[in-house]
Amino acid sequence: MGIERARGRAGVTALEFALIVPIVLTLAALLIEAGWQLTTQAALEYGARQAARFGSTGSAVPTSLAGESPPPTRAQAIAQLVAQAGHGIIDGSRLSVTIQSYAGFPVVGQQGAATVGPGGTGAAVQYALVYQQPYLTGFAQAVLGASFQLHHATLVVQNEPFPQ
Repeated sequence: MGIERARGRAGVTALEFALIVPIVLTLAALLIEAGWQLTTQAALEYGARQAARFGSTGSAVPTSLAGESPPPTRAQAIAQLVAQAGHGIIDGSRLSVTIQSYAGFPVVGQQGAATVGPGGTGAAVQYALVYQQPYLTGFAQAVLGASFQLHHATLVVQNEPFPQ
């Protein structure tokens, strides 16, 4: 009777394993996905800070982008700088950068007060970044019903006096 009992217990163990493993693997995949999306958000925010720091100085092109074909405008340089600061996490083709300048901080966000672009000396500039990061696994797509996560980062800085 002891051998039959051991065989019965082995069957129960196999059944428990078969029921628990998919749940554990799903939770592990969702945990990895959450970590990836948090990393993406952190990279986007870091890129936004780097871009705003560069943009507020009035430089034409950051030294890290002054290669064979540097971007022709400050706005394009800022978009490339965000992608570069993402260290491979941020893909520039899925990044949208909106840069609006205002006369000062009191009018930031007011309808009709903005002009498109990084502004001039002393302007308050709003950098709004939107990034679409695809999910790594089908689990997240199935659970959330979408194929990507939208990440947002917005910064408002005041431009420094630009060099002449």
